[in-house]
Amino acid sequence: MDIFKRKKTEPAQQSEQHKDSKLSPNVLNLSVFVDGPNILSWDEKIDLQYLKQKVSDMGKIKIARVYLKNPDPDIMRKTHQSNAENIIKREIDHIASVKKMSEKAGFEVDDDSFKDIDAKMIVDVVSEIYEGNIDGIVLATRDKDFKWVMKKAKEKGKKVILAAPQEYLPDDLKSIADKYIYLKFKKTILKNI
Repeated sequence: MDIFKRKKTEPAQQSEQHKDSKLSPNVLNLSVFVDGPNILSWDEKIDLQYLKQKVSDMGKIKIARVYLKNPDPDIMRKTHQSNAENIIKREIDHIASVKKMSEKAGFEVDDDSFKDIDAKMIVDVVSEIYEGNIDGIVLATRDKDFKWVMKKAKEKGKKVILAAPQEYLPDDLKSIADKYIYLKFKKTILKNI
């Protein structure tokens, strides 16, 4: 039995469950959450279109969201006193580039925070687990901070799909996930500022 097939329900329940989505009973409703600072690095960008296609092959995407961290200019000025303005500009340019790439791949972008991206993402994931009409979550991260939220999703009967480059997929997270998506890198060339 394929664990990624939605369990068949009685016909009355089935029509109620799918009245809005008009999906067959074997299609999963999935929400995708991408930990931008953790997975979208400076020199190697994850191919978000590849991720979206892989998830679409498994079911219907309800939410596709990338979380980005804006640089805090005050902290950066204190940390990098002599070269702060160049570093701030480079960070802002990088965030703009990742935002554009994410939106082009069809993801909504949450970039209104200077810090606590993990906490914000976890709140959204938990909200979807409890309140969303979803069958599973897809987490694109390497961060072990998401271990407990993955366990909570499974406790609530949700499928958990982990997405990360194969060489960076932590065993702690792999052991919890029902399935993995090995992400591909899209090479980019950095400009010197």
